[in-house]
Amino acid sequence: MPKKLFKKFYNFLSDQENKELQMIESKIIIENEDIAVNISMEISKILESKMNRILESRQIYLDSFEKTSKTLFYEICRLYSEEKKESGISKNTAMPKVIYSTFNYLRNWRNDDGHPSEINVNRSFTDVIHLIKCFDLVLSFLIDFFDNEDFQKEPFNEDVLLKILNQRKHFIEEITDLNKEADTSSIKLGKIDISSFVLNPEINFFIPSYQRKYRWDEETCKELVTGIINKSKNIDDEYFGTIAITIEGNTKNSPIRIVRLIDGQQRVTTSLIIFRVIFDLWKEKQLNSYESEILEIPEDLKLTFLSEGHENKYKNVTGNELENKSIEFILNDNSTYSERINKINNFETIGKSQAAKNYFVIHDELSSLNQEELHLFYERYAYRFLISCVDFNKTPAEEMEIFETLNSKGTELESFDMIKNFLFNLINKNIFLEKEIEITEIFNEHMSFDDLKVDKATIRKVQETFLFSYCEYKLLNFKPIENNLSKNKKSILKHFKKIYEDKNNIDVNEFRKIVSEIGKYVALAKSFESKSYENNSNDVLFPLRYNIANIAHKDVLLLIIFYIVDVFAKNKWDSYSKTINYKDKAKLMKNTLFEFEKWIISLVQVWGPGQSLQKTILKLLRFMNFFDTSNLAIQEQIPNMVKKWLAMDEEDSFTFQNKEQKKLLLENINHKTPTMEQFKNSLITKKVQDKNIAMVLLKRLESSLINDWEIKREKNSLEHIMPKSIKGTKWIEYLKDQNSDITEKEINDKHDEYMDKIGNYLILDKNKENSKISNGEFDVKRKDFINWNNPLCTLIFGDTANKNLLTTERFGFVEIEERTKTISNLIVENIYYKK
Repeated sequence: MPKKLFKKFYNFLSDQENKELQMIESKIIIENEDIAVNISMEISKILESKMNRILESRQIYLDSFEKTSKTLFYEICRLYSEEKKESGISKNTAMPKVIYSTFNYLRNWRNDDGHPSEINVNRSFTDVIHLIKCFDLVLSFLIDFFDNEDFQKEPFNEDVLLKILNQRKHFIEEITDLNKEADTSSIKLGKIDISSFVLNPEINFFIPSYQRKYRWDEETCKELVTGIINKSKNIDDEYFGTIAITIEGNTKNSPIRIVRLIDGQQRVTTSLIIFRVIFDLWKEKQLNSYESEILEIPEDLKLTFLSEGHENKYKNVTGNELENKSIEFILNDNSTYSERINKINNFETIGKSQAAKNYFVIHDELSSLNQEELHLFYERYAYRFLISCVDFNKTPAEEMEIFETLNSKGTELESFDMIKNFLFNLINKNIFLEKEIEITEIFNEHMSFDDLKVDKATIRKVQETFLFSYCEYKLLNFKPIENNLSKNKKSILKHFKKIYEDKNNIDVNEFRKIVSEIGKYVALAKSFESKSYENNSNDVLFPLRYNIANIAHKDVLLLIIFYIVDVFAKNKWDSYSKTINYKDKAKLMKNTLFEFEKWIISLVQVWGPGQSLQKTILKLLRFMNFFDTSNLAIQEQIPNMVKKWLAMDEEDSFTFQNKEQKKLLLENINHKTPTMEQFKNSLITKKVQDKNIAMVLLKRLESSLINDWEIKREKNSLEHIMPKSIKGTKWIEYLKDQNSDITEKEINDKHDEYMDKIGNYLILDKNKENSKISNGEFDVKRKDFINWNNPLCTLIFGDTANKNLLTTERFGFVEIEERTKTISNLIVENIYYKK
């Protein structure tokens, strides 16, 4: 015998409606696995009939073709709003979200079952329970609000249905029920749809300063939006992750509460941008659409973007100021559609705003939808995307610890974000709460990498490189046993904390001092990575530009730069102008860099590339730190001390400060500076190991030939005099003429051997000279050489007194060998090993 599951409705339904209701009850039997499909049609019939009777009781009559589920519910929503207003209520007169979304869920389900779609959904007993609970909720609401009778509104008793179906509760609900009575946790967790959180008029969002910047990219946004479009008719829920929050204490009992986002700002910010795009397109369609039916803008969107105080909906104090202004404009501005588009375009093109880029990606995807499709998209995203919202119920001072804990246990977070959080945690909690915005501005002023003109992925890579090098450098002052730094994020954070372990409970001035000091190294790293020192005369490294460019081993160069700036320009950092005045010590700094240049280039040329030199450099710097480098006399000895240490000179050539320093002498003979003979022999008999070395060697030689001047070109480019490829060219016959006994295979083999010798290289201007030469014959190339004022072309080589590239009639293997010997002798004897 069927159970009377819906007995509470009997007195409020018509005879036909009760007949349909009892049919539902009779179908709920355990053997029938298609219960959901079999009852969805009856559920819709009951609700449609009930809504129609409510409307007719208010003298609202619809034609038979209008009595669709969609139209009936639209009229019910309108009627609900009118009756709320008539009762004296002016706010929150729209249909409650839960009823609105639940009804549409039932309608879409009925459409799926009644009109087969491409979406193949297998209904389970859990679906049955959910369907019946939704039906119970909507029907109870209709009766309770519109019938004005004594209706006993009570939650649907799920246990009775489970017993009928011989099913257990979902295990999560069972566990939750067991814990409910003894729940003393301060952490509150709830499952809600996106609209109930993001579009809630009683919530404003605050993104605290310790958070990472807004950085979802266009691809991520496009993937999200297209996924929603493709599933816009799907009735199933979609999980959108967990969002961690705290409520700002002084707003907990206010009409509008401020939600501080600990984790989830990327989703919240993007969701607001998506809803704003929907709102903009909906408004524009209302004004200019040629569609026959103009739909009303959802009330939630009006409240979010038009109501009084809507400009307070979202506040972000992270990242750069221009990005935050861009987000605020996108969400808050209510000028005309065209004015908004133009302004947002300015934020994208001029300000490089990620939020503006995402706005247009979302806009492009949604602008092709008609109103009905846009409405389906809105409902899908607003009501079917669910989040788990966790309120940690902590003070803002404590939430940074939660942020760090969350992100240290698997959630992806960049090292730089964790470092920022750590630095903020050093500040006295009360001071931080009082001056959070000022503190954030100080951090961004000194430690932002956003001014680098590269993509975000590159910026993150630069930040990671900087942090690793900074920790390596600062840990020189610690015992080696305390340093097991590696390049993973947790290791970097751990060692960064070690550097500042004596700092705690500091004030704003101390914080400014710390980040200003770090800012010096940030400025050096940005100059180094962006190579702005090459052309910008205001750059911190501009006076050292040639020396820095000559050190090919980039893995150790940043450490060397940190060291020489600290030693020779101590206390010369101007944090306001971001400049370092070391004019009086520039020569000493260049001489020191020259010793590193000589060591690295000779080492790589003699022993080959691929060597890891970082540990050797760190050992040297630790050795040098034993000296009082603030003493001018010591500073003047530094280039020579570096030279001796790298050359593994005898111990008695050093004056040791203690036994510990003596242990730091170079012991790895493979990292010893090669001798003059080794280096010269390598240049004469081997190829140049890489193009960077060839460029540095020729630039050094070129400068020495013109009294240490530097030729300024738009872009230096290495040119092979004998081309890299001679197969199929006249060079084969040309080289055969020099030696008639040689075969073509022997020519090609010899070409491979000689092609990358130093004697076969020139430096030309890539844009003005190199592009004209290509693989031309030597006679053609020589005519161009004559027209260019290039000291490497006039360099005398061979046994003839005036033989150079301008005078020689031939240039083959013999000339490469002669020129290689001449260049090698000059580089070794007159430059790198000059006595």
